[in-house]
Amino acid sequence: MQREYLIRLPWPPKELTPNFKRSKHWSRYQPQIKAYRTLARDKGLEHGLHKDKDPKAVLTFEFYPPCYRHRDLHNMPETMKAGIDGLADSMGTDDHQFKVIWPEEFKEKIKGGGVLVHVRGQEEVDNWQPIGSLAEKMVRGVVT
Repeated sequence: MQREYLIRLPWPPKELTPNFKRSKHWSRYQPQIKAYRTLARDKGLEHGLHKDKDPKAVLTFEFYPPCYRHRDLHNMPETMKAGIDGLADSMGTDDHQFKVIWPEEFKEKIKGGGVLVHVRGQEEVDNWQPIGSLAEKMVRGVVT
């Protein structure tokens, strides 16, 4: 991968959570899955991910919930599956070799919530430094 990308996605709708999907018929949540996947693909294209087809990309997630309601961090991988698929679509590759790094805790609450995805190549992982201030500005909508 030639570049690193920082992509802000909206907080995923409740229909993408495993608890919702487990209790409902698939037709109740399939439209939201498709919409979130399309949105993630469009965000990836907007940021130029289509220029870097890296089947071994590394995705690092940060979650900024919309409120202080109790959430289980271990549900986020399944919740974000549609988003990961959308980013893979924008790269024109399959996500089965992606390395995904999940956070150990949620970040602070922000209005509307948000998900930051840092996409980079496998070779950059060892030399990667946190990009905290830029990430904070993106979450707050200062940088797009």
